[in-house]
Amino acid sequence: MPKVAFSAHLANTAEKSISKGDTVIFDNIVTNEGNAFNQVKGSFTAPYKGLYFFTINFMTSANHVSLLGIYLNDNRLCTAYAHTVHDVASCSIITHLQVGDVLSIKAGMDCVLWRNDWAHRNHHGFTGFLYKPL
Repeated sequence: MPKVAFSAHLANTAEKSISKGDTVIFDNIVTNEGNAFNQVKGSFTAPYKGLYFFTINFMTSANHVSLLGIYLNDNRLCTAYAHTVHDVASCSIITHLQVGDVLSIKAGMDCVLWRNDWAHRNHHGFTGFLYKPL
């Protein structure tokens, strides 16, 4: 079975502002087995036809709301909404992908994510893997 798995987080940063419609760039790569995650674009491109699992998590900043979604070829698959001070949100999806399908995380509104320093590490992540090739 081919090995495809990635996990990426936001690097240590101050609060991160993301405009509606923009792709979130997860720039701290923890794992990129199979090299299907593009750190520059913040996207995953399916190298094999199969059944995949993806999840995102994030923490909103004080006095802000945030709405992020997992998008497949610019079509939203799931959405996570955080609306209170330091609220944490996530969404996960299992989906069939064709070779070349692209997944990314996009903002559904103007968002401000909480800082990702040593005390708040890994509150913002994008993870996925090939569950079963077809």
